[in-house]
Amino acid sequence: MALLKKLVKISTYTGLYFQDENDIFTNQIEISIADIQKKIKQPYTLFSRFYEGKKSVYIPYPVTNNTKTLKRICDELSAQRKIQQIEKTFKAKDISRTLNQVFDEWIEYRKSAISKKHYQVTKYCYDAEIRMVIGDLKVNSITTKKIQHIINAILDDGKAPRTAKTIKDILSPLFEFGIKNNYCECNPAKDAEIPKFDNQRYFTIENENAKKLYDIIVNYPIPVIRGIFVFLLHGRRKNEVLKLRWENINFAQKIYFLQDSQNKSRKNLVFPLSDLQIRVLEELEVQKSGYIFLKEDGEPYQDTRYHWDRIKSELGIEIRLHDLRHLIGFIAVNEGVSLAAISRTLGHSNMQITERYANVKITAVEETLGTVFNAVKQGNNPIDDKLEKLKSLFPDKTDEELLFILNILK
Repeated sequence: MALLKKLVKISTYTGLYFQDENDIFTNQIEISIADIQKKIKQPYTLFSRFYEGKKSVYIPYPVTNNTKTLKRICDELSAQRKIQQIEKTFKAKDISRTLNQVFDEWIEYRKSAISKKHYQVTKYCYDAEIRMVIGDLKVNSITTKKIQHIINAILDDGKAPRTAKTIKDILSPLFEFGIKNNYCECNPAKDAEIPKFDNQRYFTIENENAKKLYDIIVNYPIPVIRGIFVFLLHGRRKNEVLKLRWENINFAQKIYFLQDSQNKSRKNLVFPLSDLQIRVLEELEVQKSGYIFLKEDGEPYQDTRYHWDRIKSELGIEIRLHDLRHLIGFIAVNEGVSLAAISRTLGHSNMQITERYANVKITAVEETLGTVFNAVKQGNNPIDDKLEKLKSLFPDKTDEELLFILNILK
């Protein structure tokens, strides 16, 4: 420690010091390379200083019969010091952390960026399927094999592949977070295998029942409940409707909007107000602010299960509340409305979601197949004739490209 007190900083270099053992530069805070060359002969010692956390670390560098100039020596030491500082700064911080510790840090880090429901579901799934199984293991010791074991156990218990995928969807970004924070070196979850499964939402309803459902909703005897279901019938999600405020409504422009915090897509959305929506809102006595759909005690509605059960009972068929959104997509796609327009109506974040919800009507498929089979039975196919003609005109085109042209012409 006494020797460290005799270190004198070398000017123009960060973290480089000369060890003044013979007190040549007493009371001097800083010296130049020229000062050392004039007054000091080899051997002597230079020191390089860097930080490890809050602690200063000094590394000695003896200069003995060195043929290099002092400037070159200082330049090389300065470069080495920068490399050492980077290595110490970005070294693995704590590979002894358990998966549970990393998850608890990660979920709190993500809390402000995800919805409350997403946050709760993620914690619930982790606690139910992961925490007690591999949560106490060191995060850097967890392998793909161990994660695959969890996934296989979920499937063996008869749970849906969707549940297994949810576990992978939690663990993969969790390990990426661990890599960024130097808690682990790789992401073993990304190579875990999930069996393919059909995530399509199949929904069909007869036209007669669709009309009956509409009539029941628009004539529901309780105005505030009628208003809630009318907005649901316009493609909104339950939480979007129950969180709707008077500030979201613009009667003058006949629009209403949902802020990013009020909807699942996490974007600011704007929708037109239909005459039916305006009517049910006016029945509730328009206010300047506050939640729209209130109970008798003045608190906003949190659930509508009782009233939905009454509607289902009167309708006479089993249908989920969320199927009101499917109803919009189902009818719209079979009436020729574009998927882009349906996506906008339902507030989907991308077209793939719309394609999943708005499945094609069964009768439409039957009609298509009937047309094909009738043409086969008759032994002639006008499409083949046209295709042959186009081939002669465009010999460099494939059959798929020519069929695409035929569809446009049709």
